[in-house]
Amino acid sequence: MDPLQRWLAHGHRRLLRLDQPEYPALLRHLADAPRVLYVDGDAGLLWRPTIAIVGSRRPTAGGLDNARAFAGALARAGWCIASGMAAGIDTAAHLGALDAGGTTIAVLGTGIDVPYPPGNARTMARIAEQGVVVSEYAPGHPMQAFQFPQRNRIVAAAAVSSPRAAGDWRAATSRALLSAGPRARAARASRTRAHAAARSRDAGAASLFCTA
Repeated sequence: MDPLQRWLAHGHRRLLRLDQPEYPALLRHLADAPRVLYVDGDAGLLWRPTIAIVGSRRPTAGGLDNARAFAGALARAGWCIASGMAAGIDTAAHLGALDAGGTTIAVLGTGIDVPYPPGNARTMARIAEQGVVVSEYAPGHPMQAFQFPQRNRIVAAAAVSSPRAAGDWRAATSRALLSAGPRARAARASRTRAHAAARSRDAGAASLFCTA
């Protein structure tokens, strides 16, 4: 059995191809949309109103606390939280959503079965159980630095608001605040912001860029 078949044999795992109706509509409109998405978990979350929270891999303690609080407040208001499962703010956002009983989307820059950083293996398993893990890379595909900026376009495209949820957005943000620290590393957030700006014509695009 090849690595893909072994991976598909366990849990709620599937492939979503670009020509399938289940393929997320927002990703389909990307000029460089992945031809295949590897999905581990609830694929239906890829159609939910979603907010992306991304930021520094080396945040302040206060930044981590705020990221978890913000993600938790938004999750309780009905939003799905998307991020890249990197160390720091990304992981805090995922855990904040899950601890609040909400849902989260983790977009990997590695193969669908390759947690990065490796210390996030348990977090990735928890996300697959309570949310969904997504990658454009096949099982076993190793980490390569150029893949992470590529990953960010999927995070940005997954984040979309809806008029129905706009009130929930304001209520949630009034209860939690993410502030940038004086030495915040904003490069990664800037790249994701650029991807979001490129699709600003899509009504209701909503992404938060946390660099605390």
